Formats: sequence, C-alpha cells, structure tokens
Amino acid sequence: MTLRTCFGSLAWAACLLLSSGCSNDDIDLGGPGGQKPATYPRLIVAATDGVHIWDNAASITSNVPSSVHFAKYSNAVGLGLDGDTLAVATGFGSDTLLSGLHLFDHASQLKDDAQPSRSVPGAGFTGDYHGGFFENGRVVNIQADGRHNFWVRSEIDSGSVHFVPASATAPTAHFGNLLQYAAYDEAHDKLLGSNLEMVQSPLWKQAASKTGTIRNVDDQFTQYRPRQLVVSGGRLYSNLWAPNTSGADIAIWNDLSTISASREPDVILHSMCGGQGDIKALAVANDTLITTSVMMENGQWTSHLCLYKGASTLSAERQPDATVHEASLHPTQNGADKSWLTKDGHLFVLDRDGIAIFKDATTNPTFVTRLATSNVTAFDFLVLE
Repeated sequence: MTLRTCFGSLAWAACLLLSSGCSNDDIDLGGPGGQKPATYPRLIVAATDGVHIWDNAASITSNVPSSVHFAKYSNAVGLGLDGDTLAVATGFGSDTLLSGLHLFDHASQLKDDAQPSRSVPGAGFTGDYHGGFFENGRVVNIQADGRHNFWVRSEIDSGSVHFVPASATAPTAHFGNLLQYAAYDEAHDKLLGSNLEMVQSPLWKQAASKTGTIRNVDDQFTQYRPRQLVVSGGRLYSNLWAPNTSGADIAIWNDLSTISASREPDVILHSMCGGQGDIKALAVANDTLITTSVMMENGQWTSHLCLYKGASTLSAERQPDATVHEASLHPTQNGADKSWLTKDGHLFVLDRDGIAIFKDATTNPTFVTRLATSNVTAFDFLVLE
C-alpha cells in the first residue's frame, strides 16, 4: 500500500503559501485583510515515495489518501518554505539527476504534474569533507531566510550546513561538520549549531557573507551542550543534552543580538513536561512551546507532548497548559519527530507510523485521526495556513 492510499484524501496542508495561478498579491501571507487560498490549511509531507499534499487539513477526520502526489520526486527527505515557494530535498535514489534541492513556485495550488522552477543538484552539497548526494533515509533540514536564501543541513556530509543564495545553482558556503542541529538567526546574520564533539556550540557571525568550506568557528555561544535549536521572536530555545542535564531541561536565551561569545542561558527550565522521558524535539508555533519527550512504556518507546502557551515570556518552570499522550504515538527511528500547531489549535505530529492529528490542542487535546504510512517512511512535513 502506498502513502497516497494510506495517508488520506481531503486536504490538510496548512500554510506554506501559494496558489495555482495566483500572484503574491492573491495570497494572504499573514497580514490583515488578506484572503487565504481555498486549499488552506494545506498539509505537505515528504516521504520515500515522493511528496504528498492534503488540502483543507483541518477538515480531515479519517485516514484518507492525499489529493496531490509528486511521484517523480521520490526519496523526499526534507521540506522548507520561502514565501510562496516550496523547497523539497530529494535523496540519492533510482535517478541520481533528481537528487538535490528543488524549488516549486505557487505552493498553495501545486498539482500532481508540478515541475520545479529551479533545482540545485545534490552533488554540490559536499564541501571538502566526504559526501555527495543527499542520502535516502536521512532527514535534511531546510531553513529559508527573508532574502530567499536557503540554509540546508544534511547528515550525509558529516552534518554540514550548506548556504544556497537566491538564484544560485550550487551552495556557496559549507559550514562545519558533525552538526546535530543548526539554526540561522536572520535578524543578526548568525548561524548557530550544536555539535556532539569538538566545538559543542559553534557560532558563525556574518554567516551569509562567508564562502567556501568554513572549518573554523568564530566562537561558541554557550558552555552548555545544546541539542535542537529553535529561533523564535528574538529568543533561542534548546533542549539540553544529557547526561549533564536531566534530559528534560529547556534552555532559553532572551536576546539573540547579545550573543557574540559564550554566555549562559537567561532561563533554564528543569524537568519540563514533568520530567517524563528525554525531550527529543521541540517547536515554537503561535507563541506556544511544544516539547516531545520519549519514554519506555509497556516494553516500547512512546512519545509524550507538552504545550506551553506564552512561549515568548516563559521564564519559570510550570505545569504545561496541555499534554498529549496518545498510546499510538511512537517516536521515529530517523530523528524526524516533528510537531506543528496551527492557529485554530490543530496539532499535527509526525511519528513512526505517519501523522497524527489532534484538535483543541492547547486546551483539551483530542485525537482526531492518523494519516498512516505502510511500507513508506515520512521524513518531514509542513502546514500552510
């Protein structure tokens, strides 16, 4: 059974942007008075059998097939969004020419036969380490900035971050290696990373102006061992690395403009989500912090999510505003665990078996359905709304 038949039919992709045949003026990018495309919220999923899209995602109530499928771009291992442009990273599959970063305009109305407006071949994502094409089976993280540049972290090249400027046909800079995670601070042109060895919290300043392979870092931004890094509202959030911490601690730096050398977090929240398990992933959406903890229950690993409203002012340990502990949630084996909270309170969670949907997530989380995978692995997703 394919992902298309297993995942679902109605549409639920949320707000990447784009609408077929629409210009930027036709699309609400979050400003007042704009009209959203009829496809919103629009769910977009990257998987081994290609890219799948569900329209009107908040209306999905059962496991229905996707309404759009890019079968040609199989081995899809990462997604990113730049305004109304969808970025898709595809792995080294049956057709090596299709491995790379593909950019699709008008994301809100993409159809089965969609073709990219530009592609950056996978062979360019190597630096001078040892890599090549994106490797099928490993998640590729893609971050766009406000200048139409892309920051791409690929595990295949020892965890390097590759900088792809607007309109470029190949990356122009390759940062570091052994990077577990990385985040670009567009407001201050800083690239921050987390590393298990060597420099544990690498910081590169004026990152967008650098070229070539950059082995040396400008500084470290903390003496702690950060893991995942999330930039939101001028703050930096990270789940700290065990065993130096409980595994359930969250660090927050309040003002990214002041990070030019190592300094302590402004806030450390201990034993978040009740200290249940190890926080493997976190996200910030609509001023809500979402943590995903993993724990062993009844002989198998399960996922436990906690939601904290008012993330921009969170400064002390407290009980979460809502928790999600659905028995069917099991962490992925490839580090693709991800959550997405929409403005209307729908929570989408990517795990081992597909994408679970919850409604009223910040008040009374209620499981709705699962878009389940069978013999297909999902690596990433986005919601346009």
